[in-house]
Amino acid sequence: MGGSDHSDTGRGQVDRNRVRWPRCIAHRHGPTCRTRQVDPSLLAILFIALGALLALGGVAWIVWQTTSLLVPATVSFVELQDDAAFAGLRARVEADPEAYLGSWATNLNEFAEARDSEYAVLTNIVALREVTSDPDAFAALEQAEKDAGTRIEAAGRVTRRLLAMGAYVRLSARFEAVKPQLFIAAAVVVVGIVMFLVTVSASSEDEDEDAGGSASSATQVLQPARASLTDPDGAIAALLGVKCPTAFEVLVIAIPKEPSDDNASDDSEAAHWRLAVTDPQCRRGQIEPTTDEIKILMTHGS
Repeated sequence: MGGSDHSDTGRGQVDRNRVRWPRCIAHRHGPTCRTRQVDPSLLAILFIALGALLALGGVAWIVWQTTSLLVPATVSFVELQDDAAFAGLRARVEADPEAYLGSWATNLNEFAEARDSEYAVLTNIVALREVTSDPDAFAALEQAEKDAGTRIEAAGRVTRRLLAMGAYVRLSARFEAVKPQLFIAAAVVVVGIVMFLVTVSASSEDEDEDAGGSASSATQVLQPARASLTDPDGAIAALLGVKCPTAFEVLVIAIPKEPSDDNASDDSEAAHWRLAVTDPQCRRGQIEPTTDEIKILMTHGS
């Protein structure tokens, strides 16, 4: 495909590494081709989503565990007597029984026996009072019932105090178990927030750099044109197809900038065009030839 009818600006070959070839799918009306392009912002989006997911997941876990601590802990007196989780409480009671049990007993088992005996005494008094017919005996039994009720009420206060202490011990154990999870969740939240903010900031800077770079290095034009490439060794025909005409349709995506004094020695980026081959007789794809390999014959509408 030599450009004999057109004045060529130079000679060279198309570099295969600078050609992004399409994936084509066969249809009844002909192949449909799409070039593979990796969106550079995809990783940024993934990191932003991952950071947000970590932060929200950590907050959700903290809320879940915290609300579980707000649920009141329930304890039975049998658990206070036998459960290994309350061994420390039993030890404190036995170390100072008067502070916890008063004059009732010296440990929880003795207190439970004394309290149960008071209930048994009250039951017997009530039973005797109902069957006695002697007025003096009835009065004595009635007074004994009141005294037993007073002692049972005092035992009930001791029992409630012990159950409250047991609930506190159980809640403290639950908090100690959850505390490491809360710290880990807080660290995950911090990592997620930092990842989110850093990625968003980096993406914004990249967009600003891309905007500035595109304004200074190349003009994004996106307009149809006809191009002619030099082909001394038949490389272009092999790449674009043997049926591709000498002058073929392209879409100008970017044109090179004018070389300046600062980058006059390094014009590798400035000398590159970016063209999308749209001619139906040529193989579809995007090429980035140098100014020595391309000649734009006509730009539509210009």
